[in-house]
Amino acid sequence: GPDEVGAYSILWGDEQDQAFRGAFEAAWDIFEVIRIYRQLGTAQAITLMRHMLIAGILQNYTTHNQWLQALDAALCDTVADQLQVLLPDELTVLLLYLTSEPDVFQENLQRHLNDLGATTHNRLYRHLLAFGNVTNEQGDPYLSDAEIERIASQPSPIIPPERLAGLFHLTRKRHALPQFTRRLRTFKAERGL
Repeated sequence: GPDEVGAYSILWGDEQDQAFRGAFEAAWDIFEVIRIYRQLGTAQAITLMRHMLIAGILQNYTTHNQWLQALDAALCDTVADQLQVLLPDELTVLLLYLTSEPDVFQENLQRHLNDLGATTHNRLYRHLLAFGNVTNEQGDPYLSDAEIERIASQPSPIIPPERLAGLFHLTRKRHALPQFTRRLRTFKAERGL
């Protein structure tokens, strides 16, 4: 809320702000997953948070679900249109991420990548390169160049589950983002025509 001069602040240690913090962490996770395929920068992250905060402050949001609704709307308003350039198989991965439980997501992603390898090897290779461009907290790529080449050469490419768990934050709780998910489905349907 506002202080005596009208400035707003959120203190992570404040129990009242835990509802926002959970939504903020969800926003950061989805933003990082999107960045696997679309190199969004700091300006987009700031704009996303600004939209989310303005909606929540103006509507006096206090619950986690309200903040998640603000996140869902902010993703649609600030990020979704920039994802129209993604290929259908990249949109498929994002949709799997948004709609699947972590263990099911890993299985479906492996199946999706196997299908790509069987039909269009270049598309599989592009996914592997995208995964290799993402680094962990220590600054190491999730897939090294040697691992990318080894996985790409396999008849049934398998990415180690622990790498996928890190890339897609599969150990953290995921939240439904229905508006954003619908937008991505629409983009995928349009690209498939």
